[in-house]
Amino acid sequence: MEASCTKGGKAKGKGKGESFAQVTSKAASKPVGVEPPCRQTKITNTFKLAQTNGKLAKPPPPPVRPSLVLALTHHTLSSTLKAKADSVLAPVLVKVCNDALASNPIHTNIQVSAAKWTPKGNLVVFASPGVSHNALFTTLYLLSSTISQALPDDLKISSHLNVKWGKVLINSVPTSIIEGHPHAHLPPTCWQVLIDNNPFLSHLKVCQLPSWVRHPSLFKPRLQSSLVLAFEDPNGTIAPSLIHACNVYAFGAQCYIKA
Repeated sequence: MEASCTKGGKAKGKGKGESFAQVTSKAASKPVGVEPPCRQTKITNTFKLAQTNGKLAKPPPPPVRPSLVLALTHHTLSSTLKAKADSVLAPVLVKVCNDALASNPIHTNIQVSAAKWTPKGNLVVFASPGVSHNALFTTLYLLSSTISQALPDDLKISSHLNVKWGKVLINSVPTSIIEGHPHAHLPPTCWQVLIDNNPFLSHLKVCQLPSWVRHPSLFKPRLQSSLVLAFEDPNGTIAPSLIHACNVYAFGAQCYIKA
């Protein structure tokens, strides 16, 4: 007996007079939870459409690896750590560092994953997964001395944590330039005035004192200009909070913080 599916998913047979036992047997043999064929296509297409139109959440970016920057204690543009290293490959120094860490009872749980030479001739060493900034900070002396001994001439090396910088622009700052006085406020003066009038800025770990965006010789008398302020911002949250604050005060003027 052939059966077709009508609107609404009801079965309609050509023959009539099926016994109650036959009807019950067919119902029992039907898979549980399976929709009639005439509705399966519609449901499947709707599900596929939902998958296509739905926005898949992007996985969060991996955390930034803590890293160290190593350089010559007294370096110049022509005399850098890379130049003095006599072409030693950075990955070779990774094994040297890990051997030194493993043999030190204080740092046995700390390892490094990679190293690279920068365009400025410094060496950046990246920590292994799970190593925090604070843990890597405790290895500064050990890694500096280890790398120094691994390079020619046992060089004197300085090291520091490689911390992300944040930068903001402070607009509408009086320059102090007037007729007969062509000198703008110096960076230390600008910083001191800023923290005196805006105490919340004093908590910043400044990497670069406020500097004018244009050379002071280009300033015209009695006009305002902008300062760039750079500071440590490891998680990238400090700069947005300063921009949200919007206003600061300096040299008797209300100034504006922008990205």
